[in-house]
Formats: sequence, C-alpha cells, structure tokens
Amino acid sequence: MNPVDDPFSAYATAVTNLTSKEAGKSKAVVIDVLNARDKVARALTNGQSVESEVLMRVNELDQKLKRDAGRIKSIAGHSLAEWRESFHPVESAWWWWLDVHRPVVSKLESFRTVVAAGTWLCWITIAFSLTFIVEFARRFVATEADLPGIVLQGLLALLVGGAVFQLVGQVAARFNSSTGKPHHNLKSLLLLAVLAIASVATTVGIEVSRSAIVDHYNSKGVAYKLNGQQTAAIASYQRAISLKPNDSLAHYNLASAYEGALDYDKAESEFQAAISCDDQYSLAYNRLARLYMLRRGDYVSALMLLKIGLDKLETNKEHNLLNERDYRDTRFALLRNRGWAYFGLGYFTQAANDLNLALEIRPDGAVAHCLLAQVLEAEKNPQRNQERANEEYEKCVADSLVYGDIEENWLSLARERLLSEGPELQKKGKSK
Repeated sequence: MNPVDDPFSAYATAVTNLTSKEAGKSKAVVIDVLNARDKVARALTNGQSVESEVLMRVNELDQKLKRDAGRIKSIAGHSLAEWRESFHPVESAWWWWLDVHRPVVSKLESFRTVVAAGTWLCWITIAFSLTFIVEFARRFVATEADLPGIVLQGLLALLVGGAVFQLVGQVAARFNSSTGKPHHNLKSLLLLAVLAIASVATTVGIEVSRSAIVDHYNSKGVAYKLNGQQTAAIASYQRAISLKPNDSLAHYNLASAYEGALDYDKAESEFQAAISCDDQYSLAYNRLARLYMLRRGDYVSALMLLKIGLDKLETNKEHNLLNERDYRDTRFALLRNRGWAYFGLGYFTQAANDLNLALEIRPDGAVAHCLLAQVLEAEKNPQRNQERANEEYEKCVADSLVYGDIEENWLSLARERLLSEGPELQKKGKSK
C-alpha cells in the first residue's frame, strides 16, 4: 500500500466532513482538516514515489479547501491565529493561513472574470459604435457623389470589407490563446479598450456634428436654388434629410425645390413631412395649403390648414420662438392665402378682410393686391367695385416689379384688365 493512501483517505474524509450538514460549525472539523493536510504534506515529502492519480486527487482536494476558505474562517474565527501560535506550522503550509491570505487561484479566477467581462463590454461597445458609423456613412453616400461622399464610401468599403473586424478578431484570438497568462490577457483587453474608446469617440463626434453638417447642406441647397440649380439643390436637401430624417427645415426646403421643379406630388409629400417633424411649422401649413388650392382647387382643406397655421403662429409668438420680422412675414403669407381660400369658396367679405389685413402688414404685397382686385370685381360679390379693383390691379403690376413671387396667370390677368381699361391706365400701372 502506498504510504500516502491512509493520510490521503483521512484528508478526503476531513474535507468532506467540513461541508457536511452534520458538522455544523464545529471547530474540531476545521482542525481535523488542517491536521489531515499536515499528514499528507509529510507523506509527500518522505521521498516515496506517489502515483499520479493520487497527486491529482490531492490537488483537487486542495482547490476545494481553498474555495472553502470563507467557510473555514467563519467557523474557526480567531482560533486559526491562536492555533498558529500554539503549533507553529511552517510557512509553506498555506492551509493554516486561509484566514489571512486569499488563495492565489481565487485571485486569478477573479482577474480572469474581470478581464472576460471587460472584453465582452469592449466587444459590445465596438459593435454598436461601428454599426452607428457604418449607418451614418451609408446615409451620407446614398445621395449625391461629391468628394466627401467618395471618401466616406471608401471608408465604408473598408469597414464592410472587414479590416477593422479582422483586427478585433485577432485581438480576441490572442485573448483566447493567452488563457492562464494574466499579463497577456490584460494587454489584449487594453488594446480592445483603445479600439472601443476610439469607436465611441468617433460616434459621439458624428452625433455632435450632425446638426452642423445638416445645416451646411441646407445652406448649400439654398445657394444652389438661388442660382437656378434645382437638381443640385434637391440633392443637397436629400442628403441633409438622409443624415437627419426629422429635420423639418430640410423637408420644407426640399418641398420648395420640388415645387420649383414642378414636381407637385413630391412637394406635397415633403411639406407634409415637414409638418410631421414639427407640427408648429406655420410656413409648412401655409405652403401645403397653397398647393391644395393651386393644384386641386381644394379650398376647404386649405382653409383648415391655414387656420391651424395661424394658431400655431400665435402660439410660437407667445413663447418667443419667432422674432418680429419672421412673425409678420409668416402672418402676411397666411392671411393672404386664407383670403385666397375664402375667395375660392365665395366668401367675399371674409376674403377682403383677410387681404386688407395682409396688406396692412406688407402694403407692397403684389399677390395680395391681385387677389383683392379679383374679389372686388367678382360678379357674385354684392360689394363689387370695378374702380377699386382696377386700383388694386395697378398696385399688383407695380409691386410685381419689386417682388416676383406672384402667379404668372394672375399677373397676366392684372395686365389684361389694365389694357381693357385703356392705354393710360396701363401706362400708369407700369410707371408705379
């Protein structure tokens, strides 16, 4: 029989008793374990050969004993220190110091747990950040192909091609292959952390600058439109919307560009989108109502939109969301178009009232003068007054030389009326 068999059996029994319910919190159970482990130590150092199976079993019991260090401390308490003073165990007999030194294995396991948790956290952070960056780049290159778009398209191809993901994969492989080497694990985690921080910083930078980028493309679109480059303006507004789908101004500008390109269906959709993004956008209500009247002759729906627009305008003013000039310009446009809606429905008095209110805000509003002239000369208007209508037509023609925002058919009507009244009146209208 191997000389370590009996000490080993005693050690195994003592460790088992330590965790049994019958043992309870008896200090004798603890000292039995420590004494049994002393006997195993003496047997292992007496120069006799020991079978591998026995050594493995001893190691398993040692690991179990280390894991039960907390239980031993709770049972023995201060007695462990007193026993050390009485029995003077050698320093290599680690089992006598379970209350003082945390087992190295336990520390390694905790370290590995922390590193593993940190690694997964970095992985998740990198994955979410790269998803955000790739989506932003995809939106950016989805419209016009200019230099920034081409550069981002190349970066997008790099990401999708897997260069960054391969790098992260290599780091993960290094982490997996270095199990049991804490310093290697830590280096891998630090590299992953750097990648995670870089990806998060890029993501935050994109999000912080998103509004500025959108404003840039909005302004660029306005410049294109002023230069008569409708197609380029539309592309700029589309890119702004692609980068920030809930930007009401970009939708409004795109709608205006579509209207200028005579694509009225898309213009209506974009005005509606602008309202969906910002239901306080009075100008969007105004322009959508105008399209309803201009294309469909739907004065009832237009009237409802204009009423909402006026209500929203007053709310914005109460909350100091508009300066005085913007308030007056928007109110003029809404009153002018509401006068048009009333006129279309045959409500001549209300139409004249709104148009006169609009002209109080902007006396040189050519469209308002032209509409008022049509109201005053309408055959069904009980207050029909051709002389005053002619005066309004004169103002319409004169003011159209300053402001070109007037329907061509109305301006032609005004000139026709002035011609029919005589050359002198037409000449007078042109000179104003």
